[in-house]
Amino acid sequence: MIKEKTGGNNQLDFLEKFSELANKKYLPQITKDIENMQLGLQLLEDTINATRSRIEVEKSERERNFQELVAVAGAGIATVSLLKDPAKECQDKFIKGNVHLLCEYPFSASLMVGIIVGFVVWWLRKRLR
Repeated sequence: MIKEKTGGNNQLDFLEKFSELANKKYLPQITKDIENMQLGLQLLEDTINATRSRIEVEKSERERNFQELVAVAGAGIATVSLLKDPAKECQDKFIKGNVHLLCEYPFSASLMVGIIVGFVVWWLRKRLR
């Protein structure tokens, strides 16, 4: 096509020689390089997939630990909030000399009970898995 546009008097024979040389020498080398790189590409894809699966496993582990924390903390907070009001009312009912620990320190006592309930919930969840 280039020969037709330039006319009869051209010096484009070197392009034909280069084309033949490229087909004989470089094309087989390029084909071998592609085959070699395909093997490396497959290994890289397998490594990427293994890394992705490991990341997904760790992500699900973190989510499960977070759900565990929320369940335990929720049980403890619910217990503290349920015991806070009865402990305050308890203070008014007893005489000053005969006050129970729950009545004397209502927040601390309900907090301790909440922590104990949270620990029991955590222990039960570990056992039932």
